[in-house]
Amino acid sequence: HTYYKKVLPLVIKRAAAVVAVSQHTRADLVKRYTLDAARVCVVHNGLNVNLAARETERRPRDMPEERYFLFVGTFAPRKNLVTVTRALARVRDEVSESLVIVAYPDRWLGDYRNLVEQLGISDRIIYLTGLTDQEISYVYRHATALFLLSEYEGFGMPPLEAMLTATPAVVSDSTSLSEIAGDAALR
Repeated sequence: HTYYKKVLPLVIKRAAAVVAVSQHTRADLVKRYTLDAARVCVVHNGLNVNLAARETERRPRDMPEERYFLFVGTFAPRKNLVTVTRALARVRDEVSESLVIVAYPDRWLGDYRNLVEQLGISDRIIYLTGLTDQEISYVYRHATALFLLSEYEGFGMPPLEAMLTATPAVVSDSTSLSEIAGDAALR
């Protein structure tokens, strides 16, 4: 927070130009740091094309062979994983899918696990972490759908990675996600 409040404003004011990863991030930068919009250009992030290589994909060791929905991100509240999880709990008798979560453990994991326990769906949640490109390719490609209902994203790689592997993406219509996914994602 100190960096964003003290150092970044000084760097931005001295920069000849600023590159943002999305129109949404550009708008945030212009507003937050009172920048001249002409100095901020958008260059979208690129994709890891190795994820598209079906011939090299590999099933992760701890991956059960069952149908699943996918979430890729963090347990941070802004990612809105709680909404996805509550929705799964509501429809658990109508759908056979589990929820595979690809995320590194963080400070919100304990609260999330408590929620899963309270909802009675611990048996429907699969945690994966530290996957190789070949493993993440498999996880994306074999998912029924990716869910990313974030309340805030500066860019949002998971929907693009899902689409690269021909997996449907369901995203929130907020911040950069609708911009990045365009007409290819359900909102």
